[in-house]
Amino acid sequence: RLIAEHREKGEHWREAVRALVSEIMILVRRTAGGKAEASPRSEYDRLAPALQMMARDYGEALHVDALARRCGLSEPHFRRLFVATMGRAPIDYLNNLRLHMAAALLRTSSRSVLEVSLAAGFGTLSSFNRLFRRKFERSPREWRKGGEPRAEGPARPPGKRFG
Repeated sequence: RLIAEHREKGEHWREAVRALVSEIMILVRRTAGGKAEASPRSEYDRLAPALQMMARDYGEALHVDALARRCGLSEPHFRRLFVATMGRAPIDYLNNLRLHMAAALLRTSSRSVLEVSLAAGFGTLSSFNRLFRRKFERSPREWRKGGEPRAEGPARPPGKRFG
C-alpha cells in the first residue's frame, strides 16, 4: 500500500504515506523484542529523524554515518543510543524494516523476487534470500505461495500434533 500510495499520488497521498510509515514503525518496534519500551521518550525523540529517514528511504542505500548526522550525533554515540533505545543495531533495525516491506510486497504484488529485493533496498538477491529465510523460516517464493510468516513464533509447540 505504501508503494502504491507513493506511486499513484492520489488525493492526500502524503498523509497516507505518513500513516503507513507510522504503522511500519510500530510493527518494527513490536518485533524489537520488547527492549524499546523501556527507553525514555526523549531518546526516541533524538532518534526520530533517523527512524523517519529509514522508514521513508528504506529502499535506498542508507549509511549509519548519514543517519547519525541527521540526528546531530557522532556515529559511535548514535550507534550506542540506537542499540540502547531500539534494542538492536541500526543496520539490524533497517534490515528488519526492509524484510517486512518485502514480505508485504511479495504478498500484494506480482513483482519478481529480484524486483522486490531491490525495491526493499537489498544490494543482492542472495543476501535478501538469506535474511528472509532467517527471519521468516522460508524462502521468499515459499512465503509468497501462502501462509503467514513464522517470525512471530510457531502457532503450536514444535513437535506437537493436533488431533
